[in-house]
Amino acid sequence: MSGNMMRALMLILLGCWVVFPAVGNSAAGRGGGDALGETLAQLARQHRGAAVSILATSPGGRPVPLLTIPPSTDPGVDIPSAVLVVADPLGTTPLATEAALALAARLLESAPAGRAAAVTWLIVPQLDPDGAARLRGDPAVEDGRNATAVDDDADGAADEDGPDDLDGDGVIASMLLADPDGEWLLPSDGAPAIPRRAESALGERGLYRLLAEGRDDDGDLAWNEDPPGGVIPGRNFPHRFQHWQPAHGPWAASCPETRALLAFAFAHPEIAMVLVLGETNTLLQVPPPADLPDPLLRKHTLPRGLARETGLDPLAQYSVEELVALLRAGLRSPRLEADDVLGMLDLGPATAPDNRDLPWWRAAAAAYVRGLAAAGLGSPRVAPPASGPGAAEEWAYYQFGVPAFALDFWTPPLPTPAPADTQATVAAAADSTATAAPQPDPAFAALALFSAAHPASGAWRPWREVALPEGRRALVGGPSPGALRTPPAAMTDSLLSRQIPLVLGLADWLPRLSAVTVEAASRGGEVWEVTARVHNDGPLPYPTAQGRRTRRPEPVVVTLEGAEVLEGLARQVAGQVPAMGSAAVRWLVRAPRGRTLVVRAAAPGFGAAAATLQPAAGGRR
Repeated sequence: MSGNMMRALMLILLGCWVVFPAVGNSAAGRGGGDALGETLAQLARQHRGAAVSILATSPGGRPVPLLTIPPSTDPGVDIPSAVLVVADPLGTTPLATEAALALAARLLESAPAGRAAAVTWLIVPQLDPDGAARLRGDPAVEDGRNATAVDDDADGAADEDGPDDLDGDGVIASMLLADPDGEWLLPSDGAPAIPRRAESALGERGLYRLLAEGRDDDGDLAWNEDPPGGVIPGRNFPHRFQHWQPAHGPWAASCPETRALLAFAFAHPEIAMVLVLGETNTLLQVPPPADLPDPLLRKHTLPRGLARETGLDPLAQYSVEELVALLRAGLRSPRLEADDVLGMLDLGPATAPDNRDLPWWRAAAAAYVRGLAAAGLGSPRVAPPASGPGAAEEWAYYQFGVPAFALDFWTPPLPTPAPADTQATVAAAADSTATAAPQPDPAFAALALFSAAHPASGAWRPWREVALPEGRRALVGGPSPGALRTPPAAMTDSLLSRQIPLVLGLADWLPRLSAVTVEAASRGGEVWEVTARVHNDGPLPYPTAQGRRTRRPEPVVVTLEGAEVLEGLARQVAGQVPAMGSAAVRWLVRAPRGRTLVVRAAAPGFGAAAATLQPAAGGRR
């Protein structure tokens, strides 16, 4: 397909997605469903090797498609490494779906540079089609729940009290409900009016509760507590899954969308990286290290069952180094390592990256930030939120054990601070009792100012008084659904064209098994000590430190053929192969002089290589 044809296809697609009658061309008007499926099918038809399949069907009967794009260059192995891309897992970020399609178009239009051309791309452009349909529905609501019926308030009825379009504008916006016990104020000294929390320390009293637009449909003095639908797929992944949260599901992977993605991932061990496109960005904001000391450096007690099995004191505290030695003997497992021991302890779910992984994570983040600046996108903007419980990117790193990054593509720019009044600043500094004036939520303020500069976007809606059946006073307005993450349509092409190269560039961070070298040293007669080294020319180790702890990525298996093994196993595991380094495997073997030995090394998601050696010649091959 020519570049012009591809651009035309994308323009047709974006034309179908960005027009939303209630919000104009701003926030929630991205489409999906049939338009998405047709676009993917057309991409696959016009490119040899690309294929579309259905990963799952949502509770609302909507397909969750998967686009597979094979390498554009010979990767040198039978099964190349793969990058899994999961877009819009929360159903509230249509720009993420557009980014996934733009990524696919770039991959299919022209061969990318670097590792991106040598891997398989597995792209799920919309994991939550039911939530996405709510965002472009009538009325449009930013919710993300799929169509599973859930009795959120446990009153015996499901979906009976959801948001209502009180002012008939086709949008579920925010509602300020008059309440003397409320926490919010609506200052009248600014335009537009931006709500903020009351500062009780300054003698302020709240006048409103901030809710989603709606009525108390079931008369229980609660508003919108049981909306239509049920579970958000992007909150249904196993890591840090929150029980007793209706929108998160009754148990992890209860959603068909989430469960199908997990099953697919575990069925494809060649997946070496996961990218989650949505509202979070773990390269702009690298997760901080753990507050607790590194578990490798502190002492631990053993779980009672393990202590009983090994005859150790369950009340005693041991260092990890001590436990490695004790458990090797007690479990008769001489290959046990520190990460294996940590996996046996009751440490609970990891909530921060392994300290050994933070250097490469921060390096990747620094390169990404430099790329944004070079693309003219380095200006301050509203900070994306941190990963929430049950998030796809946290499962991918902490449990699936591969490098995983979450990316977003737009939030409103932060306003440029006005020049400070020098005299006022000096006076305030001199007065130690001076207190800064209360400020509205920075995201609200940025969106309101952005909307004022782009009035056609409809991103911020003016507050209007509405009548409620209970006779209470309420104001409706504020952010349009999805507006904090979705720019006007006129900006979309430029934003994505400058950021998709950064997404492709993340493939360059993959570890890669580049070669195996073998050498033999004579130990007398036909006995040789054979050493094989597995080389990694990537900037990340294989597996990551977290991957070693979870033992999820398949290890590098090294096999020896052509000799009688006297010491060691013919099939061994290389352990972790450091970034830009190597890991060694050794055997003591018997082989006639001139016999050709063959050493092979392979791991899904890392690569494969082989080397031969004739011991009589010595040296390396």
